[in-house]
Amino acid sequence: MLIRALKLSVILFFFLGNCWPQEDFQVLRRAMVNTQLMARDISQRSVLQAMLEVPRHEFVPYEMKPYAYSDGPLLIGEGQTISQPY
Repeated sequence: MLIRALKLSVILFFFLGNCWPQEDFQVLRRAMVNTQLMARDISQRSVLQAMLEVPRHEFVPYEMKPYAYSDGPLLIGEGQTISQPY
């Protein structure tokens, strides 16, 4: 169910262009914390809270925003990457 929601968000991004409500990113952040961090036994409240609050999508180029909360590193330009959340 969660993976289906993530895929739908990416598809909607490409069809709707600039129409990314902040609520969509909140859903993706929560999914990231649940599936990538908590599922891997990260339980420190301060870490989980920080990951829920930091808008990771603001640190990647526009075309990478739909992937900002995915489980892998992303290219951010100039040969640099942003590490995977875990």
